[in-house]
This record gives sequence, structure tokens and C-alpha cells, in this order.
Amino acid sequence: MNTGFGGSQPLMRCSLIEREEGFLGSDAVLKVGDYQYMHFRPGDQPPHFDPDAPMHDVAATAGCKAREGYMHKPKGLKQILWERGLYRPEMIKDVKKGGDAQGRDKSFSMVHVRQPHPACCKLMRGAWSRL
Repeated sequence: MNTGFGGSQPLMRCSLIEREEGFLGSDAVLKVGDYQYMHFRPGDQPPHFDPDAPMHDVAATAGCKAREGYMHKPKGLKQILWERGLYRPEMIKDVKKGGDAQGRDKSFSMVHVRQPHPACCKLMRGAWSRL
């Protein structure tokens, strides 16, 4: 998954926010019982980190570059984490085991923070095994 919206990303299914622990931070836009959609749908606001993004693709014209619109495009890690109240501006896409040269650990990794809490994974595996 990319950090920003659009581009070449897999289309992912929506996610049910089953409980606060392991799913949501303190500034979450979503609440328990909501579905989080992984692509922008009609009625959605522009990405929080690009509020001037056009809704639909804009072709290049004289003096203006083409811009990708956000509607029906994958949201990307920043938007997914922001909606869950887990995004911090100093985050980067991934921090490998042991940290990086700037001293950041996995708590600064969008990929790591996006993963459900281990207890959630155990519960989900149990639910899948009962299907």
C-alpha cells in the first residue's frame, strides 16, 4: 500500500472497527461499529493531507499539470491511519527492525502501526476458523 492516495495499489476490502483497543487512537474519525472503506467513496471529503485534491482526474492544460483525483481511488496509509486516529506527521512508511538512522522505532512506521493489535489477530483467526 502506498502512503498517499491513488496510484497503483491493490483494492482492499473494507474493515469493521470491532472495538477501540487495537483499532483506534484518541483522535479517530471512526468509531466502534463503523466500516472503514479503503477507497474514497461518493460523499467522502478529500484526503486530510491534500485538501485541495480534485475529486476527479484533471487533464493537463497549458501551464497546468495533470492532477489525479481522489474519488474511487485507494486511500493509502496516511488516510487510513488518520481516520483511525493513529497518524502522526513524523511517521514514515516503514522502519525496519532495530530502528533507522534517525533513531525512529516501529512506532513511527505506518506499516507497523496499521497492523491490528496481536490480540485482535488472535480473535480474528478464531472467528475465521469457525466459518
